[in-house]
Amino acid sequence: MLSDIMSDFRTFLISRVRPTLSSYASDFFERLTDGKYQTIEIDEEYNLLISDNGTSYEIERFSGGEEDLENLCLRLAISEVITERAGGAFNFIILDEIFGSQDSIRRQNIIRALHGLSSKFKQLFLI
Repeated sequence: MLSDIMSDFRTFLISRVRPTLSSYASDFFERLTDGKYQTIEIDEEYNLLISDNGTSYEIERFSGGEEDLENLCLRLAISEVITERAGGAFNFIILDEIFGSQDSIRRQNIIRALHGLSSKFKQLFLI
């Protein structure tokens, strides 16, 4: 019985963070795509959906670069939420191979977004 209660409580807590993750990821995604896409939704199954002209699509519809960008936005959103919940205790973030599938404009957008995180993370490691 206790196991069921703890499992339900964990599910409840996770469901509370989903809207925050969606909001942060959407903000990054809108900035990194120069407003082309405004919203990343995380559904109850934690599938990622991108809103394109008011219609939500699964990630498979988009190019590999956009898929990589969406995943980067989600990683950045998770990092922000963890940092906020921990009271800003994290001093660095490590990101692996984030530029490979991006064109030069998106690379510049990513650099600007990462610069905006400098108030939360003193060090950014890019591999």
